Amino acid sequence: MFFGNKCLKFASLALCGATLLCRAAIAAPETLPLTPATTKLALTVYGLGFFPLPGQYARFTGTLDIDRAQPDFCRVRVTVDQTSLSMADQGLARQALGADLLDAAHFPTMSYSGTCAGNTIAGALTLHGVTHPLALALRRDGATVDGAGRLVRHAYGIDGMPHLLGQMIKIHFVTRLPIP
Repeated sequence: MFFGNKCLKFASLALCGATLLCRAAIAAPETLPLTPATTKLALTVYGLGFFPLPGQYARFTGTLDIDRAQPDFCRVRVTVDQTSLSMADQGLARQALGADLLDAAHFPTMSYSGTCAGNTIAGALTLHGVTHPLALALRRDGATVDGAGRLVRHAYGIDGMPHLLGQMIKIHFVTRLPIP
């Protein structure tokens, strides 16, 4: 009987250990690529302060670190090729990339890095050679992760066309996580 109880305790401990190891394997953080194939990255400027003029970036690279066992955990890093901005009106895109606004000739990239804090990504955006904190509201819906934030363009030294464009620029991304 004594030997049987020892075997039962050992089997219980082994099962608990195996369960913990399996959980640890399932809960491992993942690093996912952020590329145009998996992610949409966009900005919106506002004509006269309220007419949305959306644009989308075609070239960027980055990573998203997640832990599916801890949904509040994430870390994002992305670098964007400013010259890849496209808009419905390509003349407007050229103007947005010109010296008066984004000045892509002198500042060809923008970058963002941040970490999740609940339903927000707290991070820093480098745009137009200037870095400032930028929080993005974060929403998760199944395998889709959506984030958006607004910045005051003047804070980044983007001062051109003050009477034609509003002061706000909206940054927005949508990415789909692979299903495990």
